[in-house]
Amino acid sequence: MLGLSRVFKLSLGSVLILVGSSSFAAVGAVEAEVSPTSAVESALPANSAPQTTTYQVEQEITTTVDDALLQGFSALTAKLSAGAYVPTMNDAGQALSVAELKEGKLALSFDKATLEELLSAQGVHAWQGLNNPIMVWMTDLSATVPSLISGQQMSPFAKSLNHSADTYQLRLMYPLMDLDDVTQVNPQTIERGEDAVLAAASARYGADYILAATVESAQDVTSVSWTLLDKNGKEISKASLDGVGAEVATLMAGDVARTLAAAPGKIADTEAEPVLPDVTQADAFALGPYQGLVRVRIAGVQSLSDIGAIKRTLIIYGYEDTVQVTALSDGALIMAIPSSSDPAILDGTMARAQDFTKEGPWTYRWLKSSGSHALPGFGQMQARSSSTAASVPPLTLMPETSTLPKL
Repeated sequence: MLGLSRVFKLSLGSVLILVGSSSFAAVGAVEAEVSPTSAVESALPANSAPQTTTYQVEQEITTTVDDALLQGFSALTAKLSAGAYVPTMNDAGQALSVAELKEGKLALSFDKATLEELLSAQGVHAWQGLNNPIMVWMTDLSATVPSLISGQQMSPFAKSLNHSADTYQLRLMYPLMDLDDVTQVNPQTIERGEDAVLAAASARYGADYILAATVESAQDVTSVSWTLLDKNGKEISKASLDGVGAEVATLMAGDVARTLAAAPGKIADTEAEPVLPDVTQADAFALGPYQGLVRVRIAGVQSLSDIGAIKRTLIIYGYEDTVQVTALSDGALIMAIPSSSDPAILDGTMARAQDFTKEGPWTYRWLKSSGSHALPGFGQMQARSSSTAASVPPLTLMPETSTLPKL
């Protein structure tokens, strides 16, 4: 029994080990299992305690105290550097402030300033991880029928990836695969690299980054192809890996973390977007992005039920339910679609989706018309044909009291 505090020395020489003390607050133990949506229990100072000057780690002692020290230090530096830092026993001893033996575990406290100097000496900056989880769209090609991985049905590789991601301070989340998801995304969406569709489907989850991957396992060999995207569907990096599943998961998580850690300013802090024009100052029939909305032209609409179907389709794509029809142009509708996302996402989604076909810049054709019927309620809307398109006054978005029924 180690009921009394006693003082020992590590073989390193100068660091005290306090046995039995209860004053050490162990944080950030290396976990064996990680929930796919749980926050990373990292060994970093809590946000609520900015005055913290140490990093704290708790490590199992399986062989010797020195081995446990290096293992704990390696786990911490892997988190801080996304695996880019190469730890040594000498570095561990230099950064160590206090170590305690507690119930067979080694509780370690490392000096923050010293550790950051050691990282800097290897050209590595401390990696603080991400505040928001990465949205993962993963297709498993191993079965006869490819399937998408959801948060409720995790494949062995997805579980390995979750565990490895925690090592590098990454948090992953997976789609619910409810009606909204399955309507937009299928296994072929990922195989074909339809990044804009994935970005639109991910918008509801609020993720800053998207990880799209195809995984195939056969005869103990796992093959993975992955692409890291920003929330707008822009590619950041991509790679393909083959090997033992757990090892591939570790390599993949490390590559993703190092990509994000290498140039966070260039990735996370994107260039300032140009100021979009005010729609109230624009030509009533001018198409494209404006402040807070995108104006598009949709042909092939033959009934009011078509308009309702288009609105429901756009909601499935992740857009608001306040879409408005603002004008008629050569038999097609001009529609204002509220959006604060990159307009290219909407354009890419409509261009690739099975509901529309793209005919020109911001011009699409609805492919699922319910039939040819007159469109009542458009008598007071502004309209033009190709012969009258030369001069039109500005058009304010149609109010709720318009003769067009509200959908």
